[in-house]
Amino acid sequence: MFNINGEVETESSIMDGSTLRGGAVSGLKQVKNPVSLARMVMEKCKHSFLTAEGAQEFALAQGLPLQDPNYFKTDAQREEWMSILQGAEAESANKHDTVGAVALDQNGNLAMATSTGGIEGKLRGRVGDSCIFGGGGYANNEVCAVSTTGDGEIIMLAGVAHEVYALRKYKKMPIDKAAREAVEMYADKLAGDRGIIAVDPDGNFTIESNTNVMRCAYQTDAEEPFVAVWKEEVDKQLK
Repeated sequence: MFNINGEVETESSIMDGSTLRGGAVSGLKQVKNPVSLARMVMEKCKHSFLTAEGAQEFALAQGLPLQDPNYFKTDAQREEWMSILQGAEAESANKHDTVGAVALDQNGNLAMATSTGGIEGKLRGRVGDSCIFGGGGYANNEVCAVSTTGDGEIIMLAGVAHEVYALRKYKKMPIDKAAREAVEMYADKLAGDRGIIAVDPDGNFTIESNTNVMRCAYQTDAEEPFVAVWKEEVDKQLK
């Protein structure tokens, strides 16, 4: 997504539930795969979060591929950006393009990763929830792994991913109930879109949202993957 200046700024985070280590990056303009850089931060950096030029310098030091800023731009994005500049209500204005994943491996380790290009027309330098631990994602082998999508500002302020963790850890809620409650947490004060995917140490998983559309997929063991777009498809499959 373009910011108000017509630039692309991406962000990402990743967390290892077995070590509670994580890596996060934001304000990226040339890093081809932000989540790969987040992993490098987790594994090879003494810090947990790098941003903007410092994050790009670290990417170069690690040999990660960079691209010209035009690599990330499309004609459709440019048209939407122009509509915003002209004061028109672009059809996809305020849309976001977050992608997240949670996983449980055969050794019982949990992990999460969340990555995004943000929202259309954001101010330059805006940071969303995808790179915020406890907001856009969280992982702990003893409790759960969570990744979120939706309106970043409210997800950060509500600490949505950490709410799932806290409801599981302190109230002993099953993962599906914890995610349902987190989707509605503080909804009276922090209204907006929220989507959650989460898995617990026993392999129980859930997909929750307060919207009609939730593009998602899951796979267990060697079974065929389940893929859905509409929330009612997910509810029918999981409930």
